[in-house]
Amino acid sequence: AKTEDDGVLVGKEILETFDKAVTEAAELAKEKPAPAELKPKLEELYKGYEEKMTALNTKYLALKEKDIALFGSCNGYIGENRGKHVFKMNETMHEHVTHYGSQEGGAEIVQLLTKDIINLLEVAVKH
Repeated sequence: AKTEDDGVLVGKEILETFDKAVTEAAELAKEKPAPAELKPKLEELYKGYEEKMTALNTKYLALKEKDIALFGSCNGYIGENRGKHVFKMNETMHEHVTHYGSQEGGAEIVQLLTKDIINLLEVAVKH
């Protein structure tokens, strides 16, 4: 069995942090609050996660400095697993996206629950 190096561990931490953000965002949307009520809550949540992802980006970039092979294994892990996590996010958000998609002012919420949350991953892996 292949042992998990520091690169894989950072990759896992990035994706686990993303999963937590998805879970918390879905929780905020669960009771179907009005878009005007939900939007600031999601924005606040994402701001906190953006800080976490920025900290993870520092770890991610440090791998490159430390050992390019570790940086490669982190990217490999994220590359192999990101799609599964995004797919799971889409499944989790489906009901909320459907609900808000048909509502006045809901387009912004759909954007927050789909594209904007994925941007958190981008923050963690930007070069």
